[in-house]
Amino acid sequence: MHEQEIIRCGPLCLELSWRSGLLTRLCLRWSTPEDNSRFFTPWSASLCKWLHQYLTGTLGGCPEIPLDWNNISGFSRRVLSALQTQVPAGQWISYGGLAERSGCPGAARAVGKIMASNPWPLIVPCHRVLGSAGQLTGYGGGLDIKWFLLKKEGIQFSASGKAAKDGRQKTGHAEQVR
Repeated sequence: MHEQEIIRCGPLCLELSWRSGLLTRLCLRWSTPEDNSRFFTPWSASLCKWLHQYLTGTLGGCPEIPLDWNNISGFSRRVLSALQTQVPAGQWISYGGLAERSGCPGAARAVGKIMASNPWPLIVPCHRVLGSAGQLTGYGGGLDIKWFLLKKEGIQFSASGKAAKDGRQKTGHAEQVR
């Protein structure tokens, strides 16, 4: 059975697609007044609570959500898994750095394509992947959402729009993961 859910929290809305208890796709977008939350799965409440905490500055870890990895190939799986487990909130990594972490140095463009087709943005935080100098590059939800998420995580930006390698606003330091 295929189920669709909507989680509206403040300025953001998550559209979730589930099949056989696994999350197949997540669409992250700005919410509209017409969006009404619809929950069907046992994970909805924990995702909603986490999103609220995320938006109010409590940078806890994302709840463990059962993701449908069935259609994700080997290299894509390595890249998405490395991103999900090795780049915490408040840090960023370049496309090339993520390629290197995934065992394929020099595959920055391939990593970019994988980020563009990431089925679970926010859960697998592709907004934390930036250009080599910290510049914002493509994001499925739009660069304004990418910037918003990074700012929520404490990443500061220079006047030229590049992410700082340090200087997290709350605690610790935002930095490029090496």
